[in-house]
Amino acid sequence: MKRSAQICLVIACLAPPAMLAQKQAGWRFWDASDGMVESYSLSIGNGSDGRVWIRHGSVKSMTVLDGYSAQTIPEPRWGSLFSYRDVRRVYGGTANDAWTVANGKLEQFDGRTWNMRTPISDVNAGPSPILEAVPVGDRVMVLYADQLVEFTPASGALRTLKRSRETTIGPFRTMAAGFQGEVFIAGAIGIGQWWPELPGVSPSMAQGMAWTQCSVSAIPWAI
Repeated sequence: MKRSAQICLVIACLAPPAMLAQKQAGWRFWDASDGMVESYSLSIGNGSDGRVWIRHGSVKSMTVLDGYSAQTIPEPRWGSLFSYRDVRRVYGGTANDAWTVANGKLEQFDGRTWNMRTPISDVNAGPSPILEAVPVGDRVMVLYADQLVEFTPASGALRTLKRSRETTIGPFRTMAAGFQGEVFIAGAIGIGQWWPELPGVSPSMAQGMAWTQCSVSAIPWAI
């Protein structure tokens, strides 16, 4: 056996299992030793620029990871840090901003601090707590239990997109970002998908194309 092959064999035998698994499985791992606020991670959201926004436990900071380095920013929660029930994902928006929901209120990160945004309610938007917020381009999809609305940060206006009573999935529960600007909504008895407005598509046609759903009532064996 050549000396170079012998050296490689020795290195492979001495390498920690985690290192081998990381390379073989295509995994990369980050924790506090890589600059994260702490290793415990409670939720993770993404942004259009590829960064991920990580919320932790009972700490006053969260982590923004770009794959090379970790940045520490303030945690959006106010009040008790020991309550995890209402911790929502943080999603990156445009530039350095990000969006989330804290204590049922819409919060925007401006690159330095978190600021509460108070949407201007239209006639359809009620006072119920906000469940989730996902930025899509220059708008933010905001989810309530009874409706999905579009928030325009520049004007503060809301526009109702879909009411839960118009669907077969029941009251809305939570929402997650999709892969091409769409959002997925979990209801009490099903899942819905909302697509944003598409260029060159008339509003009437877009309304019919925007929403797809799958509920328990559509699955015969589940009834």
